[in-house]
Amino acid sequence: MKRLNLNTHDRIRYMRKPCLQVLARLLLACPAFSQPQSAVNPQPGIKLDLDQLKAQIRVTAGRRLRPQSWPGGARVAVALSFDVDNMAASLARGDIAPGVLSRGEYGAVDGLPRILRLLDKYKIPASFFIPAVSDLLHPQMIRDILASGRHEVGVHGWIHELLPALNDEAEERRLLERAVAHLTKVIGKRPVGYRAPSWAFSPYTMGQVAKAGFLYDSSLMASDDAYEVLLDGKPTGVIELPIEGFWTISPSSTFRAARSPHPNW
Repeated sequence: MKRLNLNTHDRIRYMRKPCLQVLARLLLACPAFSQPQSAVNPQPGIKLDLDQLKAQIRVTAGRRLRPQSWPGGARVAVALSFDVDNMAASLARGDIAPGVLSRGEYGAVDGLPRILRLLDKYKIPASFFIPAVSDLLHPQMIRDILASGRHEVGVHGWIHELLPALNDEAEERRLLERAVAHLTKVIGKRPVGYRAPSWAFSPYTMGQVAKAGFLYDSSLMASDDAYEVLLDGKPTGVIELPIEGFWTISPSSTFRAARSPHPNW
């Protein structure tokens, strides 16, 4: 039998089953498979000494803020929160395919109303973090959230911008101030809570959140309990309500996979 010397693309063409060809081409197109690992993940930290590594860790957990007891003698406290991203993140990326945008629109059309009905049924308060553009596209949402008088609206960026990719202190400040001004006008008071879009900070985010006067942030994950955020080792006065472990649910995905199990939903 004669052995053929084939490159990767030739080998794919010789695969007998079309499904294998498709899978192989998808894997080849994936950066993790098509590029050397060193190019995908250069691991700059391996070349730094301990002092250099410590200098990169600017936002950390300060004093723990767990109370000695909960109101009413409760054994535990639970906070429900929802990110109402809808179409904002896709629009920020320029991903304007109708199918993609419709998935985000679901949050305004069915996802959020269904969540609100469930919360109203059990009289449960919740916090909703909303990019300003989400409200501008569907202004009825915040009215519906505030109708019960139980819920809170927090800041979640202007258009769900990805702050590490933006990496521009002045532009990040402009977008934050614009988002705060819009939500303040809509809800009638300045929001006290902030959650970074995609929970992702730039090098400037924590400082800007503190300067903007937010009472709390809910983007970080350093503890099971609330804690005060430190910036460069100094207290910021900002309380962190950790998000990891609770996993905020987006109305654009909640209950999407199943039909309503109850007629009152």
